[in-house]
Amino acid sequence: MIKKTIYISNLINIKNINGSEIREYDVPKPYSFNCIQQEGKSSLEQYGTKISKKYRAIIPNIYMGMFHEGDKVYLEGANPTDESINGANANYYIDNVNVISNKIILYFTRLQ
Repeated sequence: MIKKTIYISNLINIKNINGSEIREYDVPKPYSFNCIQQEGKSSLEQYGTKISKKYRAIIPNIYMGMFHEGDKVYLEGANPTDESINGANANYYIDNVNVISNKIILYFTRLQ
Protein backbone atom coordinates (compact mmCIF):
# COMPACT_ATOMS: atom_id res chain seq x y z
CA MET A 1 0.00 0.00 0.00
CA ILE A 2 1.18 3.46 -0.86
CA LYS A 3 0.35 6.45 1.29
CA LYS A 4 -1.29 9.26 -0.62
CA THR A 5 -1.76 12.87 0.35
CA ILE A 6 -5.47 13.59 0.50
CA TYR A 7 -7.33 16.61 1.79
CA ILE A 8 -10.29 16.53 4.16
CA SER A 9 -12.61 19.47 4.80
CA ASN A 10 -14.66 19.09 7.99
CA LEU A 11 -18.36 19.95 7.98
CA ILE A 12 -18.67 22.80 10.50
CA ASN A 13 -22.23 24.09 10.10
CA ILE A 14 -25.55 23.33 8.43
CA LYS A 15 -27.88 26.28 7.82
CA ASN A 16 -31.45 26.24 6.59
CA ILE A 17 -32.04 29.27 4.38
CA ASN A 18 -35.46 29.57 2.75
CA GLY A 19 -35.96 25.81 2.97
CA SER A 20 -32.57 25.00 1.44
CA GLU A 21 -29.88 23.22 3.41
CA ILE A 22 -26.55 25.07 3.17
CA ARG A 23 -23.46 23.21 4.41
CA GLU A 24 -20.34 25.07 5.49
CA TYR A 25 -16.93 23.40 5.53
CA ASP A 26 -13.66 24.21 7.26
CA VAL A 27 -10.42 24.89 5.37
CA PRO A 28 -9.21 21.57 3.89
CA LYS A 29 -6.21 20.01 5.63
CA PRO A 30 -3.73 17.54 4.08
CA TYR A 31 -3.26 14.03 5.48
CA SER A 32 -1.10 11.11 4.39
CA PHE A 33 -3.26 7.96 4.46
CA ASN A 34 -3.32 4.57 2.77
CA CYS A 35 -6.47 4.67 0.63
CA ILE A 36 -7.76 1.42 -0.81
CA GLN A 37 -10.21 1.48 -3.71
CA GLN A 38 -13.26 -0.75 -3.32
CA GLU A 39 -16.09 -1.72 -5.62
CA GLY A 40 -19.38 -0.28 -4.41
CA LYS A 41 -22.39 -1.51 -6.35
CA SER A 42 -25.71 0.27 -6.40
CA SER A 43 -28.86 -1.73 -5.85
CA LEU A 44 -30.18 -0.13 -9.04
CA GLU A 45 -27.24 -1.26 -11.17
CA GLN A 46 -29.45 -3.58 -13.23
CA TYR A 47 -31.40 -0.53 -14.44
CA GLY A 48 -28.34 1.29 -15.73
CA THR A 49 -27.02 2.99 -12.61
CA LYS A 50 -23.23 3.11 -12.70
CA ILE A 51 -21.05 1.42 -10.14
CA SER A 52 -20.02 4.05 -7.62
CA LYS A 53 -16.38 4.25 -6.62
CA LYS A 54 -15.57 3.86 -2.97
CA TYR A 55 -12.38 4.09 -0.99
CA ARG A 56 -11.42 3.07 2.50
CA ALA A 57 -8.63 4.31 4.74
CA ILE A 58 -7.47 2.59 7.92
CA ILE A 59 -5.88 5.17 10.19
CA PRO A 60 -4.47 5.23 13.76
CA ASN A 61 -6.71 6.19 16.66
CA ILE A 62 -4.77 9.43 17.22
CA TYR A 63 -7.32 10.88 14.79
CA MET A 64 -10.24 9.90 17.04
CA GLY A 65 -13.04 12.47 16.81
CA MET A 66 -11.43 14.43 13.97
CA PHE A 67 -13.49 13.03 11.08
CA HIS A 68 -17.25 12.65 10.75
CA GLU A 69 -19.82 11.48 8.25
CA GLY A 70 -20.45 14.26 5.74
CA ASP A 71 -16.91 15.69 5.74
CA LYS A 72 -15.67 16.32 2.18
CA VAL A 73 -12.62 14.53 0.77
CA TYR A 74 -10.32 15.30 -2.16
CA LEU A 75 -9.17 12.09 -3.89
CA GLU A 76 -7.95 11.02 -7.33
CA GLY A 77 -5.96 14.19 -7.89
CA ALA A 78 -8.60 16.65 -6.66
CA ASN A 79 -7.23 19.41 -4.46
CA PRO A 80 -8.43 22.60 -2.80
CA THR A 81 -6.23 24.91 -4.87
CA ASP A 82 -8.04 28.10 -5.93
CA GLU A 83 -11.30 27.24 -4.14
CA SER A 84 -13.52 30.21 -3.42
CA ILE A 85 -15.72 28.10 -1.11
CA ASN A 86 -14.25 25.42 1.17
CA GLY A 87 -15.17 21.96 -0.11
CA ALA A 88 -16.07 23.12 -3.63
CA ASN A 89 -13.40 20.99 -5.38
CA ALA A 90 -13.97 17.87 -3.25
CA ASN A 91 -15.05 14.78 -5.16
CA TYR A 92 -15.78 12.38 -2.25
CA TYR A 93 -17.37 12.53 1.18
CA ILE A 94 -16.96 10.47 4.34
CA ASP A 95 -19.78 7.96 4.22
CA ASN A 96 -18.97 6.05 7.41
CA VAL A 97 -16.55 6.17 10.34
CA ASN A 98 -15.91 2.88 12.18
CA VAL A 99 -13.75 2.50 15.27
CA ILE A 100 -12.27 -0.97 15.69
CA SER A 101 -9.82 -1.63 18.52
CA ASN A 102 -6.97 0.85 18.04
CA LYS A 103 -7.83 1.77 14.43
CA ILE A 104 -10.33 3.99 12.66
CA ILE A 105 -11.76 2.99 9.28
CA LEU A 106 -12.99 5.82 7.07
CA TYR A 107 -15.21 4.99 4.09
CA PHE A 108 -15.31 7.49 1.21
CA THR A 109 -18.07 7.61 -1.42
CA ARG A 110 -17.92 9.60 -4.66
CA LEU A 111 -20.08 12.73 -4.77
CA GLN A 112 -22.78 12.64 -7.43
